Amino acid sequence: MGWTSLAFAYGSVLTSTKMTQLQDNFGYGAGSPNPTFIAPALGTPASGIATNLTGTASALSIGGNAATATTATTATTATTATTATTVTISDAGGDTTTFPLLGTAATGNLGPATDVGLTYNATTNALSTTTFVGALTGAASGNIPIDAGSEGVGLPMTLYNSSAGAVASGDVAAGSGLRFHFQNADGTGTASGTPTGTWRNITGVVSANGNIHDWQRIS
Repeated sequence: MGWTSLAFAYGSVLTSTKMTQLQDNFGYGAGSPNPTFIAPALGTPASGIATNLTGTASALSIGGNAATATTATTATTATTATTATTVTISDAGGDTTTFPLLGTAATGNLGPATDVGLTYNATTNALSTTTFVGALTGAASGNIPIDAGSEGVGLPMTLYNSSAGAVASGDVAAGSGLRFHFQNADGTGTASGTPTGTWRNITGVVSANGNIHDWQRIS
């Protein structure tokens, strides 16, 4: 069917004849073929913002951040995320061997790591490793080695206070004011030789000149 040119004067009445012609022109008249809708080829959007989407997608990735997501680069709550604000923590409870999480830096987005040489027993609250560096307070179990070399740092010894004066328990004195004390076979003692370094009184009482007490070298 051909196209019919129509002219409408301003304010004119749309008659039934012109209505029929309009329907014929646009394929809706009685004598017109059934119209076929052809969906436009929209292609793939390069970017955009979508809200309240429904349905599923065979392959969908989320770039940037997401508040809640199954997979995301950064997410507040996520099943899988490159960087997560929080993670789910469970109580180790009765686990006898667990591994504390470690990081390669104090801060930053880092992958967690463990070390087989550092374990924690949740049933006894015992942290186990082979080497400890730093000041030790409280109780420790196992063999605690000290430098047992000649007057080694950390070595406890029984010394004679020759001229160090009154040294309270926990206070220190120079080795020059102390003397090595040796027990003789007849039960008497001999003070001889001067230790080097700095020593701490570890007897729990004040050590005065002429006293024999336990000391520990600290430097």
